[in-house]
Order: sequence, then structure tokens, then C-alpha cells
Amino acid sequence: MVQKLSKQLESELIQAYNSFWVSNLSGDMESFASSLADDFSIFGSANGEIFFSKQEAVAYFSATADQLRDKIQMRDRDISVQSLDDNSVVVREICDVYVLIGDNWTYYGRARISCIVKMIDSKWKVLHHHASFPDHRTEEGQQLAAEKIEKENLELREAVRRRTAELELKNRELEAARKNAENALTELQATQKQLINAEKMASLGELTAGIAHEIQNPLNFVNNFSEVNSELIDEQLEEIEKGDLEEVKELAHLLKENSSKIALHGKRADAIVKGMLEHSKRGSGQKEPTDLNALADDFLRMTYQSFVAKDPNFKVELQTNLDPDLPRISVIPQDIGKVLLNLYNNAF
Repeated sequence: MVQKLSKQLESELIQAYNSFWVSNLSGDMESFASSLADDFSIFGSANGEIFFSKQEAVAYFSATADQLRDKIQMRDRDISVQSLDDNSVVVREICDVYVLIGDNWTYYGRARISCIVKMIDSKWKVLHHHASFPDHRTEEGQQLAAEKIEKENLELREAVRRRTAELELKNRELEAARKNAENALTELQATQKQLINAEKMASLGELTAGIAHEIQNPLNFVNNFSEVNSELIDEQLEEIEKGDLEEVKELAHLLKENSSKIALHGKRADAIVKGMLEHSKRGSGQKEPTDLNALADDFLRMTYQSFVAKDPNFKVELQTNLDPDLPRISVIPQDIGKVLLNLYNNAF
């Protein structure tokens, strides 16, 4: 009766079970055969590893013993025993299988094993064996795809070697770039120190192109209306010769309107020039009442035009939201102008 195994019987059972595996994995086919019942059967993980007799199983394992001999280790073994009837038990095991690849033990897979062990002639013998683990690399007639694993490991090591070389090259390139950046930063800092004393003139230089564009617009209007007025005066003289007083009056009205527009755009150009001079001169450092709306609008348009002068394809929609009721504020205009210039440059 083995329904309730004594400690001695369980110890003998585990010893017989381990001997079955030791003889199998070491290639000791004599001991392996002695651990099997005559009607032994096996369902293995390889495609052709299904046998229904001790003779067939021993022949198969003998033919493939070199594939396993001293190349397999079972680690982290979890073994349980369950009685089946009066003289047989089932041994279940889950373990990690490691394979010797070259000089290294390599993890191969998680094995699931079950064996029916029967007491025959006062000895425990394996009646049925089933083992499986996820492995699609084994082929017909193989228990272990060691060659494929070794090939995969070689390919992996080669891929790692190539990737390591690529990363080392990239690291050298990055290190060279870092040194170049540090040198450039050092040069830039030296240049910045040289420009500190000429900060106002430098900011004025950045605005030169913008100011030129801004002045050009009102000057174009002044020039155009001046030419038109010259033509109107010629027409007026002709109408005076003809004695057409009404036409002369109409032409006089047009001349007056154009003159007003010339004055308007002339004042605009004058304001831009005054703003430029105000910005370029060495300030007194004293606060004075300032129209912030006009200051912000002038610097916005001049900075924008300086970008357009450098890149004709540069396009930005300018939208202002100025407070019409903003009174003049007591500030230092030159300082506020530098702030606005930096803000607009960064924004553009």
C-alpha cells in the first residue's frame, strides 16, 4: 500500500526519480534502462519523441545520448508527489533547463515534467514519462537544438559587437561635437564681452534694415504724391489758359488733399527718424513721460522689417492690441526700447 507514502518510501521514490534523470542526461543508458518498466511509454517535446515500449525508448535515447551528455542542467526544481493507486504515484516537476553552450551555461526554457512511477519487484520504476517546454527549434530526431542556440548566440554576440562599435563611434563623434560646442561657447563668451561696451550701437545696427524699410514706405508716398501734384499743377496751368475756372478749382482741391497726405507721411518719416536718434543717443538715465503704445508699435515694425530684409520669405502676421486710453508713462525710453527689441527678436 503506497496511498500514504512513508518518509522512507518517498525518499526512495525521489532517489529513483533523480537517478532516472541523472542516467538520462549523463548518457548512462544501462542505468537508464534499469529505471524503466518493461511497458514504459513516453511523450516528449521533440516531434518524434513518442514511444510505447522500453526497447524503442532506450534505442532512441542511446542514439541521441551525445546531444545531452553533460550538456543539460535542471535548476530551481519544484517536485511534487501524488499517489494514484496501491503501487503507483505520479511525480510532477517544474524546473529551469540550462544548456552548456561553449563554456557558458545558457537558459534554455521552463520545463514541465510528469512521470508515473510504479513499484515493481520492490523497486520504483518509471512507467510513463512526459516532458515539454516551449521550444520550436528542435527538429525530427533531436532532443536539443544546441547547434541552433549556439548559432543564435553567435549571431547575437556579433550583433552586440557591431552595435557596440557603432555606439563607440557615435560616442566619439558626440565627444568631438561637445568639445567643438565648448570651444564655440568660449569664443561666443569672449565676443559677448567685447560687445558689452557697444550694446546700444549693436542694437541700433540690428534695426538699421528695419528702419530703412519703415522710412521707405512714407517716403514712397511723399515721392508719389509729389509727382502727382506736379502733374496736377501742369494740368491746372492748362485749364487756366483755357479759362475753365471749375476745372481749376477741382484740381486745386486735389492738390490740397495730396499736400495733406504728403505732410502726414512726412511726419511719419520724421517720427521714425526721431525714434532712431532717440534710441541711438546716450540716454541721460532719467525717466520721462513716454507714449508706450507708439514705442512698442515702432519697435515692432522696425524689428519685423529687419527680419524681412535678411529673409524676403519671412512672413509673420502682426497683430497689436494697444490700450487707446493708456496715458504717458514715466520711464527711461532707451531702456524700454532695448527690452522691446530683445522681446521682438526672440519672438521672430
